[in-house]
Amino acid sequence: MSYIAAYNMSFKAHQFRASIGSLYVKASIKKLFRAYEVQVLKLCEQ
Repeated sequence: MSYIAAYNMSFKAHQFRASIGSLYVKASIKKLFRAYEVQVLKLCEQ
């Protein structure tokens, strides 16, 4: 295995982890936003 091939593999692994991380962050933001929406709706209904 050449140095370049090893570098490419680690770069791909890093990209994969980064994309998983960004998906997780987006999901968390959606959950927070949804919870916020629900609270606002409850306040408006009172």
